Amino acid sequence: LVSEGIYYENISFNGKNLSFIGQDRETTIIDGGGLDRVLYLEDGTYSVTIDNFTIKNGNADHAGGIKVGNDVTAILL
Repeated sequence: LVSEGIYYENISFNGKNLSFIGQDRETTIIDGGGLDRVLYLEDGTYSVTIDNFTIKNGNADHAGGIKVGNDVTAILL
């Protein structure tokens, strides 16, 4: 469980099965700072669950918030 707050991050999930659960979607924020994608689930066979987050300020030609690669199972709640 991730505590409420603003986290300035650009995160790549590199083949790891994870559950990423925030305390409250209104107060648990991942802010990409306009630098790159906020979350990048790279190609690979794995599963990621993301729940109770606000994701903002990503930057890319496409998929600035979340990019999900091939063969990735993504559950976004």
